[in-house]
Amino acid sequence: MPEHNGLDGKLMTVGEAVGRFVHDGDQICVGGFTINRNPMAVVYEIARRRIRDLHLVAHSNGQALDVLVGAGCVRRLDIAYGGNGRFAPTCIRFRKAVERGELQVEDYTNNMMSLRFLAGALNIPFIPSKSGLGTDVVERSGFPPELRSEDGVPCEKVIVIDDPFASADHAMLTYRGRSWYVEDLGSTNGTYLNGRVVSGVAALGYGDELAIGQVRLRLERARSA
Repeated sequence: MPEHNGLDGKLMTVGEAVGRFVHDGDQICVGGFTINRNPMAVVYEIARRRIRDLHLVAHSNGQALDVLVGAGCVRRLDIAYGGNGRFAPTCIRFRKAVERGELQVEDYTNNMMSLRFLAGALNIPFIPSKSGLGTDVVERSGFPPELRSEDGVPCEKVIVIDDPFASADHAMLTYRGRSWYVEDLGSTNGTYLNGRVVSGVAALGYGDELAIGQVRLRLERARSA
C-alpha cells in the first residue's frame, strides 16, 4: 500500500495556490530578508496574474517587495525596511512608487514588526513594547484617517500609554483555548478586573473592564467585516 504523509489534498502547484487564495484587494504577508529567502515563485505568479490593490505586510523585505510594487500589484504597504542588500540600500521600484505618490506606506521599527507577527501567531491583539518611543515612527501615521475603518487596517497605528501609575511590565494578556486571561506581572499599583484586584491569573469575559494604572480597557467582540 502507498504511504501517506498526511498532506493528501493539501499539496498544490503555485498557480493553483495563488488562484485559490490571492485576489484583488487582499492583504498578504511575505517573508524573507532583503534578497534572502523570498517566496519568489509565488511573487512571480501574482505578478503574472496581474493581481491588483494588494495590502502587503512585510518585515524587512526587498526582492519580493520590489517585484510586486514594480508590477503594480500593491496599493498599500506595512513595513519596517525595504532594501535589496548591497545592490540597492532602498528598493528601487518601492522608492519610485513612494516618490510618485503611487503607494501608501506605514512604517514600523523592526522590533514592532516582529512583535506584530508574534501577536498574530499567538492569536492576541497586541504586544506591549517600548520600541519606537521618542521617534517619528510613533508620532506619524502613513495611512490617512479614513482608512482606519477598513478591514485589516488597525484603528490606531500605535497606542502610547503615558501613565505614571503603570509599570513597565505591568500585566500580560493571553488567549488559551477559547478564553482570554489576564495576569498581573508584579506591578507596583496592581491590575484591576471590574474593580477588583487581580491576584494570579484571572479569566476575562466580553464586557469586562480591565484597569492598568489610569487606563481602562474593555474586552469586546470583534467588529463584523
